[in-house]
Amino acid sequence: MTSSQMLKGVLEGCVLALIGRGETYGYELVGTLSECGLAGIAEGTLYPLLLRLEKKGFIASTYRESEMGPRRKYYRITDEGTAEINAFAEEFSRLSSVVGNVLGRCPGSAGEKTRGNALEPTPGTVAGIGEKTGEAHV
Repeated sequence: MTSSQMLKGVLEGCVLALIGRGETYGYELVGTLSECGLAGIAEGTLYPLLLRLEKKGFIASTYRESEMGPRRKYYRITDEGTAEINAFAEEFSRLSSVVGNVLGRCPGSAGEKTRGNALEPTPGTVAGIGEKTGEAHV
């Protein structure tokens, strides 16, 4: 499984969480995602995701004139979106814990039976999401 496949499952929650921090627009979100370590998220990935979030009622948008260039569509969180962020955070925490157990912290795991406790990642085995240009495009 590539990091872009894993990212598909969490990008919506990450974008929602960023919008939950304060009103923002698409291009700014791309920059913030990059600053957070999710470099390479294409606008062609982000804008359909924003539309889905808006259709679900998790975010709302308004157009505003820009000092430079065309008007911008600003996104803000809704009450439903705030509830979804909380649900995402809880589910991600549970999933992260389970995956950690499966990868070797769980006593009696298959790795311990066959290779001792050799499930610790080796350098280069687990790359950060979006570290390689172009691989984070979803």
